[in-house]
Amino acid sequence: MKNSLRCTLLLAVSVLSLASSEISSAAPTEGGSPNIVMTTANCNGDSAKPTAVIRSWPWATDSSEVPSIRPGGDGIYQFSYNVPPGHYFILVRSNKCRAMASVAVLEGYKRHVVAKLWPLVAYDYYGTCAIAGTLPIEGLSLGVMSSGRELPVASEGGMFDLEGIGPGSHTLRLHVGILSREISVNIPVLKRSDRQRCQSLLVRNITLDDVREAGQR
Repeated sequence: MKNSLRCTLLLAVSVLSLASSEISSAAPTEGGSPNIVMTTANCNGDSAKPTAVIRSWPWATDSSEVPSIRPGGDGIYQFSYNVPPGHYFILVRSNKCRAMASVAVLEGYKRHVVAKLWPLVAYDYYGTCAIAGTLPIEGLSLGVMSSGRELPVASEGGMFDLEGIGPGSHTLRLHVGILSREISVNIPVLKRSDRQRCQSLLVRNITLDDVREAGQR
């Protein structure tokens, strides 16, 4: 990236914990231990070693190509980055296949991403928004309402990350045992050409007050 990016290669899959704070868009910087580790599985019939490009925005030019490492003879590769808080998009490419992933990074938290390379990957820039935040206690779960149905939201180690959604209004549903609480969030939009795109990653930390209000109307 234009601002220097330090890419550290790891030889084994790490078990990583997550954490929280305010967030802002920024380019990867030097120093510190990796806070994004991406593990990929190569596609069938392609033995080429892939490379990865990380960007702070799908259409951004601040990208950096990094080498890859193969921990074993099973087509598994791993890339790692040290980046400041923000929303990142990673493109992994081999001779025949590619994989794409988006990930939110909060201050002090480490993220682990897994992807499978595939011959064709279509990526819709409209669905590149994300909502991320921290969970105040263990055992909580979140869902997002979509077309009248509730879809689960990924969480790990005290943080949640909802990727691949469009800008606009969304409803999160916090589950506290058998009780729940709905939380409305709105992702600002940025007009680019003829489409509405994300303006930024939205951080909405879940609080103890949210937990206390579960079940209330």
